[in-house]
Amino acid sequence: MAAPTGVPMAHPATAVKNSDGTWSVRIQHTMEGTVTTVDFTNVLFAEALAKGYAAFLNAKAEVEIGLDKIGTDLGPAVTDVKADVSGAVADAKAEGEKLIAAAKVEAGKIKADAKTLFESAKTEAATLETKAEAAFTAAKAEAEKLLTEARAEVAKLLSGAAAKVQPPAPAAPATPAAKTVEEE
Repeated sequence: MAAPTGVPMAHPATAVKNSDGTWSVRIQHTMEGTVTTVDFTNVLFAEALAKGYAAFLNAKAEVEIGLDKIGTDLGPAVTDVKADVSGAVADAKAEGEKLIAAAKVEAGKIKADAKTLFESAKTEAATLETKAEAAFTAAKAEAEKLLTEARAEVAKLLSGAAAKVQPPAPAAPATPAAKTVEEE
């Protein structure tokens, strides 16, 4: 079980107790028997250190073997996925450009419609202003006419009422007509 680790291994690393109470980790690098031994001489911690180191080397080798296997198994699939993703990205980009172009055309139409609507509203406002001014002028003339008629009617009523309230002026006493005396 060859693994591409910093420590090449042909077999899993093993922790071994030595006769003097220390521990060692035996690592077989090749199938021919090239072996390295790592000694842990501290009697108090040797077992834990040796078993930990062996477990670390074995776990690392297993992970690397698994990754190599996954990489080998997925190699063609990854290439296919990359091609599919590239195609999807290109399609999405083309579709996005189409959408942007369509949006620009639509925005141009909306802008032209808004400009036309604005000009139409401006013309309609001017027409309404002219009509309002004409209506105001006509209303003013009608109001002045009605005011003149009302004043005439009021004057007529006041003179009729005044005639009723004031007695007629007394007639002047009849004075005899002066006789003309003729002298002789």
